[in-house]
Amino acid sequence: MGDESTEVLDVAAEHEVVPEPAGDEGVARRRIPRRAWVAIAAIGALVIGGGVTGGVAWANKVAHDEAVAEARAARLVTVDAVRAQQGAVATLASSVTDGIAARDAVASQVLAHQDLLGGAEALASLTAAHAELGSVLADVVGVDEPGSGSVVPDAVPMELPDAVDPTAETELLRALALALGEDADAAEASRVELLARAARVDTASAALDARLGETAASIAAVHEALLASHALASEETRAAAATAVAALDGADAAELPGLLAAYASSASAVIAAHDAEAARVAAEQAAAAEAARRARGGSRGGGGSTGGGGGSVTGASEQRGVLSETNANRSANGLGGLSWNGTLASRSCSFAAELASRNGDLYHSSFGGGFSTWGENVAYGYGSASAVVAGWMNSSGHRANILNGAFTMMGACSSTSSTGRVYWVQQFGG
Repeated sequence: MGDESTEVLDVAAEHEVVPEPAGDEGVARRRIPRRAWVAIAAIGALVIGGGVTGGVAWANKVAHDEAVAEARAARLVTVDAVRAQQGAVATLASSVTDGIAARDAVASQVLAHQDLLGGAEALASLTAAHAELGSVLADVVGVDEPGSGSVVPDAVPMELPDAVDPTAETELLRALALALGEDADAAEASRVELLARAARVDTASAALDARLGETAASIAAVHEALLASHALASEETRAAAATAVAALDGADAAELPGLLAAYASSASAVIAAHDAEAARVAAEQAAAAEAARRARGGSRGGGGSTGGGGGSVTGASEQRGVLSETNANRSANGLGGLSWNGTLASRSCSFAAELASRNGDLYHSSFGGGFSTWGENVAYGYGSASAVVAGWMNSSGHRANILNGAFTMMGACSSTSSTGRVYWVQQFGG
């Protein structure tokens, strides 16, 4: 019994047997030992601590993922803005390049030939537009006379941002998103400013193009005046100039400087041909006059006249007058104008000198060949080209020659006799 009692006491001490209240069946309940409570508490602490730590890690991950997404979204916006800014840089560069090319073309191909294209007064608006474009280019490029290949020094394309590093720290990613936003704003501001400068250049270039168009439209009248004042030019040079005028019709603005230069060149050829023909006619006239003088026995002999008589031959202005008056009458009667022919003019001068040297009645020369059809008008006693053509128009036979549709060219000349009588000769060919 003693041993059992001792054992029971030990168990009671270990398990702390608590007597049941009266009325039950005397069954004893055991409480959880203190050591078990300690173990439970420790396990609970571990569980709770692990849950807190896991919660913090989860929250950090969420914040990090949001920072990555924010940075990536900001980068996409910045990429679009930078690409737009790069496009604006290219647009400005193109505008400047085209503007410089237009400025140089107008200067070298148009304004340099203004005397052949209507004169300085006629080209005043074009000159002003050219100066304005030059001023705008100088301001945009920052150089007084920007040349071919010039670049706008502060028009630099921005660089695209690097890809977002998702392993970067959260705070760094947030800072990156803010920086990218600032870069996007800067790119947009640059784009707007660059395009505004390009628009200035484009506006000035468009104004120059418009003035070029006006100049091209005026060339027909310029050409008409040129032909009227240079009637002795060859048909070949006149036709080439007419072709150059026709090429201007409907041409693009970029083509106009070159086409205007081509017309200036052809106009110069008309003037040169006219001057050469006038010089040749003058030489032939002088030779004819000298021949007539010699035929009469010299400038000091017989006849009792001073100066020896016939041989004073009209100049080119009176010859042009006959052509102009003749063409005016043909036009009034629905016919095309005649062109000046050097051979017919030379023969007219020779025969006019002959008539003046004889200083007598009129007669006709013989056909010299070289034309499929030929005709001749002669007269004397008229003091000007307009007067003699009017006289011919009042004579049926002479009028028929002037209005003959088969004739396409003519030459004319006059010579004054020793008594002051003016002999006129007009020859036609076709």
